[in-house]
Amino acid sequence: MDAENDALALYAPDESIVYVNAEGKNFFKAPTPLQSVLDRVLDDESNRLALAKLEAAAKNNAETSVELLMRPASGDDDFWEWRHISIKRLDVGALWRVADMTAARALDAVRRQETRELAEFLDILPIGLYQIDAGGVIRFVNRRLCDWLGYSDPAELNGEKLTGILAGGRAPELDGFWHGELTFRTQTGAIFTAFVSHAVYDDNGETMLRASVVRDVTGRGDGDAGNKEAEIGFSRLFAEAPVGIAFLDRDGVVTEANSALFQMLERPRDEVVGTSVGECLVPAEWADLKDKMAKLVTARMTRVSAEVKLNTKREKIAAVYVTPMTEEDEDGSPEVFGFIAHFIDNTERRALSDQLSQAQKMQAVGQLAGGIAHDFNNLLTAIIGSTELLLQTHPPTDPAFEELNNVHYSATRAASLVGQLLSYSRKQPLRPQYMDVTDLFAELQHMLKRLLSGEKTTAPVSVRIENGRNLGYIRVDKTKFIQVVVNLAMNARDAMPDGGTFTISTRSVRLTGGQYVGSEIAAGGDYVVIDAADTGCGISDENMKRIFEPFFSTKTGGVDSGSGLGLSMVYGNMRQSDGYVSVKSAVGAGTTFSLYLPRYSAEEVRRRAEDERENAVSSDFDRQTVSRLVRVKPNAPKTGEQLQFFFAEDKPSLPPPLLPSDDLSGTGTILLVEDEDGVRLITRKALTARGYTVIETASAEEALEKIEDGAAFDLLITDMVMPGMDGVGLAKTLREKGIYSKILLVSGFSEEAARGEIKAMPDFYFLSKPFSLKDLGEKVKQVMGEK
Repeated sequence: MDAENDALALYAPDESIVYVNAEGKNFFKAPTPLQSVLDRVLDDESNRLALAKLEAAAKNNAETSVELLMRPASGDDDFWEWRHISIKRLDVGALWRVADMTAARALDAVRRQETRELAEFLDILPIGLYQIDAGGVIRFVNRRLCDWLGYSDPAELNGEKLTGILAGGRAPELDGFWHGELTFRTQTGAIFTAFVSHAVYDDNGETMLRASVVRDVTGRGDGDAGNKEAEIGFSRLFAEAPVGIAFLDRDGVVTEANSALFQMLERPRDEVVGTSVGECLVPAEWADLKDKMAKLVTARMTRVSAEVKLNTKREKIAAVYVTPMTEEDEDGSPEVFGFIAHFIDNTERRALSDQLSQAQKMQAVGQLAGGIAHDFNNLLTAIIGSTELLLQTHPPTDPAFEELNNVHYSATRAASLVGQLLSYSRKQPLRPQYMDVTDLFAELQHMLKRLLSGEKTTAPVSVRIENGRNLGYIRVDKTKFIQVVVNLAMNARDAMPDGGTFTISTRSVRLTGGQYVGSEIAAGGDYVVIDAADTGCGISDENMKRIFEPFFSTKTGGVDSGSGLGLSMVYGNMRQSDGYVSVKSAVGAGTTFSLYLPRYSAEEVRRRAEDERENAVSSDFDRQTVSRLVRVKPNAPKTGEQLQFFFAEDKPSLPPPLLPSDDLSGTGTILLVEDEDGVRLITRKALTARGYTVIETASAEEALEKIEDGAAFDLLITDMVMPGMDGVGLAKTLREKGIYSKILLVSGFSEEAARGEIKAMPDFYFLSKPFSLKDLGEKVKQVMGEK
């Protein structure tokens, strides 16, 4: 459940939290789940009924699901997002699920608009249309046929039998093509004869029949006038249709088309009519469509469809629906003499769909990367610790010393790669500060020029910095942000082996809610945009879809081929800094990476700095004070963000650590809780060698049993992520039992991701994996030395 992108929270009958996942912690912040919803729901008329339904279900212990318009987490009233909220009743309580529907709603809006335009198109046709199922029941009637039959609303005919509106009482069989005359009876009893064409098709496994009705206008008093009226109607329909329409001969040559198609193809009429429709499509797409059209002739299919790329200056995607035009041959059988092709522009819908799929993929890969990083950190801790113990027993003259040193060096390098994975999964440690954008790049300009001075280029790469006005401030970890810029600069350098220009330009923009930046839907607000552009070789469409994936690289061979984590780190750092990244590129024309970071005005920065100073308090307090200040959430399952503390009063600051010392020996009893056997073994050996007494256990439950049996200890060292009760649950249980021994929490995730604001509490300490024996010795001596 921690891998879920939805916010999940399980509440006991008394509305205490039994479990909450990482996303749930960001949403369910109020004392009750319903209050968390009310705090963010918009006071909008469209929410009234759904909100009343949700409140009733919450109060009456019922299940429900609703969609609500809500404020984003930023609380900005100018923007909104759609959330699907459901309550499911379980034996242990109520499971609340909140899913972000904003992107799906945007996609549905495009589909609804297309459906609405198509419905309007069908209603204004000068011919009647109806659709029936295999049982002869009417499923659809357009406005024209409805008027002919004397009904005021097409809905009146839905669900009626087709035989009920036929004067003869008999309908043709649902079997392939059929065309002929049928006599219809109007609501008032009048009858009229019309030419009808039937076509049977499969609708998701259900046999359906679609029919067009051309009313016989002869004999209505003025045949010429009627024919002229019909001709005018057809001409207007064809010219003003909101979709592209083309008439094709059997070879696919366009004999006529409407203005909507000319606009879609970005071509004048004389470049379309008289040429093969294949010239308007990408060659591979035309070959596929041509094969399908052949089946309309040979297999007597009623319609074929395909999604094709149009041969236009900017990429366009269209859905094409082709139906045959037939006439009777000498035997009276229908013979195909041409085709009608309808083109519907799907470019916007496909873009939304691709962006949604890409965002979901990036989230899934990020969660996978975080899990891999956590598990690898456990393995690397055991490897690094074991090699350090062996190195202590092998002098440099020993033949095995060099090999052991190589293993240790490789494990340390692997730890660096794991750190980049944590960056991608947004679990790296960050120390953000407010930075003036103009000053920041003035400082970086000299370094970038040196970096791109031609070390790997046959011609120099020039660097240009173009700053906009009134940019304000951004909030980033300076070291990590410089690494982001360096990664982009190095990629630009490699893309320009023959020289070129690397340009960094800055500007400010205001985004509306629900707007895509790259593959993410950006929160509304003011942003500083940093464009990093090169004049290099560009990125192909195939590679563009994968550039942010961990370990994906187009560089091959040599020691400088890279790890494939550079752009992954860029993506992860931007998202962890509440920013976004988008890419534009054309093969042979260069690439531009655009970094979007929230913009802060000088006044906002001053106000936030004053708030932080006001919230700071003295560090002079004891453990009982800390226990009173800290309220720990109930035990949560394994996740990198599971430890979160809430403060009833101002939180204190951490006293400065002791200076590292060569003497890392010490005394005291340590309760060690670690489920990984290799890590537990190395940790016990290292601490025992330093003079500490170690009580080791493989689980939190086993540790509690030893405590119940009277085990006393000065320091608890516990892994945070373990099966069953985790380190957070164990720490909480100790406090509830009145045990105030010092606690050192250990995790394969970063401190910020694992502990939130707990780093400010002197009663709790943190050590990240993988750690060296020296790191462990220094941290334990520091913690044991605190009074």
